[in-house]
Amino acid sequence: MRRITRIAPAVFSLVAATSALAAPNVQITKSCPGLRYLGRVATFEITVSNSGDTAADNVVVTDMVPQGISFLKASDGGMRQGGNVVWQLGKLGAGESKTLKTSFQCDRIGKFNNVAKVTYCVEATATCEMEVRGIPAILLECVDDPDPIEVGGSVTY
Repeated sequence: MRRITRIAPAVFSLVAATSALAAPNVQITKSCPGLRYLGRVATFEITVSNSGDTAADNVVVTDMVPQGISFLKASDGGMRQGGNVVWQLGKLGAGESKTLKTSFQCDRIGKFNNVAKVTYCVEATATCEMEVRGIPAILLECVDDPDPIEVGGSVTY
């Protein structure tokens, strides 16, 4: 006697599950004038934005002060700390952005790289380059001899 056993095929169904991770995504950009002249003020602009789904906590922006350029002021409570300007932004909400400005006095001729960074749980940087040139000028000075001049007298310059 033959015995036939039938095995019913198992039916498996795979369900694709997707889950979205909510996270902040913080970026930084920096702009500065390409050319400034000795003794003039240069303003740098830093924009920090969060294109993520959630807020970024403990956001700190640091802007390096290059040697040969003197720090003058910073917007939004930025404070000079050693060779940097630092902003303690705290929380940067989803979709939020913040623009920060620093002003510097150009004290030396040369090319200057300026780096800004943002940190929260990761770090991102932005760089810009500025050239400082001297101001071409001629100084002409006249001196009269003798001084004062008598009425009707001669003078040499």
